[in-house]
Amino acid sequence: MGPEYDLTNPRVLSLIEGWITSRAVIGVWMGTPCTSWSRARRGPPGSGWCAIRSNDHLLGLPNLTPADQIRIRLGNATAKASSRLIRFCIRANCPIYLENPAASMLWICPYIKPLLDKPGCHHVNTDYCQFGKPWRKRTKIASWNTHELDFIERHCTGKQGLCSRTQEPHIVLTGTDRSSGQLWTQVAEPYPRAFCTLTARHMVHAASRLQLLRRSDLINDDFCSG
Repeated sequence: MGPEYDLTNPRVLSLIEGWITSRAVIGVWMGTPCTSWSRARRGPPGSGWCAIRSNDHLLGLPNLTPADQIRIRLGNATAKASSRLIRFCIRANCPIYLENPAASMLWICPYIKPLLDKPGCHHVNTDYCQFGKPWRKRTKIASWNTHELDFIERHCTGKQGLCSRTQEPHIVLTGTDRSSGQLWTQVAEPYPRAFCTLTARHMVHAASRLQLLRRSDLINDDFCSG
């Protein structure tokens, strides 16, 4: 989309941080690309879908192909950019959310994991089938400068591949959707509409609460100085 959209560019990040500081932005939602952090890549070495990370080599396995080295560098750069924005928003009292598949190695990488242990961080897992999708797709959401996320924590309790909401079999996100020709993982990328509505309301409530607290502090400061 052009260099002005490159969130690994420090100048672009600085611009966004300026918007946050000036209160032009009331909340941030990040769906950091999970491609290189996915555990779905577990083919044999040398294959097109072999593992490129592991728990012992979170920032990339040794002896990768040049193409996979590029994927690793990009994945590490976007994770570092996400970490920088989260830390900035924490200091600026701006609500910020991070979303990734629940099994993504992004959650245990050295850039993100320490942030999950910070006071006031909330994180939950939720299943998209509980929001109307025909696949389970367990997803993790973390937030800072917000209240709890229990409103969106919905787990499928079905057995043997059946959805507890519909009692129908889940669509398994492997292979290609014949009707569209897309990989099922690509078909399932968009968030469910109900999920979007709930999280957007949560962000607005969190931002409004922080705005009221800031106004209260300003009133108190004016009163004391007067």
